[in-house]
Amino acid sequence: MLTSIVLGLLGAPTVAFAQPAGQPGAAQPGAAQPGAAQPGAAQPAPAGAQPGAKPDELGPGEPTTADKPDPLLVALAPQPGGLTLDGAAREAIATSAQVRAKEIEIEGSDGAVSQTVVQFFPRLTLGASYTRLSDVTSGGLGGGAIVGAANEGAITVGPCPNDATTQCALDSQGTPLQAAAFSFPVLLNQIAFTANLTVPISDYFLRATQAYAAANHNSSALELQADAARLQAGADAKITTLNWILAKGQVVVADRSVEQAKSQLADAKVAKDVGNASVADVMRIEALLAQADYTAAEARAQESVAEQRLRIILHSDPGRQLAIGVDVLTPPATPALPSQDDLVREAISNRLELRAADEQKQSLEDVESTTSAAYYPRIDGFADANLANPNQRIFPSQDKFDFTWDVGVRLTWTVNDTFSTLGSTAQARARTAAVDSQRQLLIEAIRNEVVQAYADVAKSRPSIEAADRGVIAAEESLRVTKKLFAFGKATGTSVADAETSVTQARLRKLSAHVGLHAALVRLDHAIGRDARTLGNR
Repeated sequence: MLTSIVLGLLGAPTVAFAQPAGQPGAAQPGAAQPGAAQPGAAQPAPAGAQPGAKPDELGPGEPTTADKPDPLLVALAPQPGGLTLDGAAREAIATSAQVRAKEIEIEGSDGAVSQTVVQFFPRLTLGASYTRLSDVTSGGLGGGAIVGAANEGAITVGPCPNDATTQCALDSQGTPLQAAAFSFPVLLNQIAFTANLTVPISDYFLRATQAYAAANHNSSALELQADAARLQAGADAKITTLNWILAKGQVVVADRSVEQAKSQLADAKVAKDVGNASVADVMRIEALLAQADYTAAEARAQESVAEQRLRIILHSDPGRQLAIGVDVLTPPATPALPSQDDLVREAISNRLELRAADEQKQSLEDVESTTSAAYYPRIDGFADANLANPNQRIFPSQDKFDFTWDVGVRLTWTVNDTFSTLGSTAQARARTAAVDSQRQLLIEAIRNEVVQAYADVAKSRPSIEAADRGVIAAEESLRVTKKLFAFGKATGTSVADAETSVTQARLRKLSAHVGLHAALVRLDHAIGRDARTLGNR
């Protein structure tokens, strides 16, 4: 209990009554009751009032009771060009490293899709070669000569055309057979131009469609993950902005508590000097001031941390001045909420993380199907073209370019691949099962997220209503305390206490409003309604 001395009206000292601790502004015995001071009600002129004074006028202490701007409202008032929730979300999304990493993965997946398509094109291979061969000795035929006929047909024996007395071997036209020296030519330089076309016939039925689908599903999963990262970055930025605003409000209240403690300490010292307070009373107020200083320092540290977190998530320049651009004291419209089960079903339908998991699972199932194709033999069509000097298919070899070609179908089956495919298929099935399990865990996490956000929204309205009632009560207590102070029936500390009570009540109102804003952001994100900001996909 602290008894304070207030210098009375017109310089006459007046001894104030004792103020019960924790009840600033309470009416005291002999003082006018709050109900008797309602605005607009005719009141008898109080003792000490100047002759001819109007009934609504206060005493000589009235100038001290003039309303002051609420420091909380001033500090948190929206500024032109200030940071709004949507603006913070856009900045965070535009500069998010996680979003950029997802976008890079998408670029890689687009390349994988193109690579998959090209992989199943008919494979055309072009080649050119030059070969220098070592010199070898080439043997002839029949001792170095070869016998031949000028005309085809039966060979007979008869008189030689030039000497009838001599018998010759004659061809079907009577021309003698001739013998000529012959040996295979030795060509030391070989030049060849080749072309090979291979068509993977079996892959078109067993691998191509599945591989292309797997690449497409994987690309879609990455795009959904990138969108989910954008939404998460936006929601985090909004929550961080609200925390920063709340931290600024806490600093205002903490500073107001310091001012109140200093005012109480000054009154306590005056009371001690006139013998109405003890040293213990003064020391108690000194301890309150020290606690208030500690709380103010803690609040400033929290504000600094909150601001730095906001700068980090926005990737803001250090020299940028951050200003508030959202009116958090105006409660947002709260939509009518269905049951929690309905919200959970909506979240499962909307959340991009689940859609990404579905796409990833489908991709792995297609990969599993592609892997299983190795159980079967391969069927490939092929065609070759060869322009060479000398051409190996020409006999005997000639020192000139000759063109040859071939076409066919080839069946190959690598038996060892069957056994390795058993292990590859098992790994593919395990990856698919793992994604399915992760999806179930994600559903449970989303359910918890929806339930928590739903509860936060449900409690926000009653919290705001309670905080509003607290503000009304604190403001009325301040109004009454100011009237009592004007007549010398309350101390300056009582007025400071009442003003601080109003500020603290408004901080509770601010916390309730910020809580509603944050709860709506979390609920909107939890059920996936924020995906509408990305447009339809």
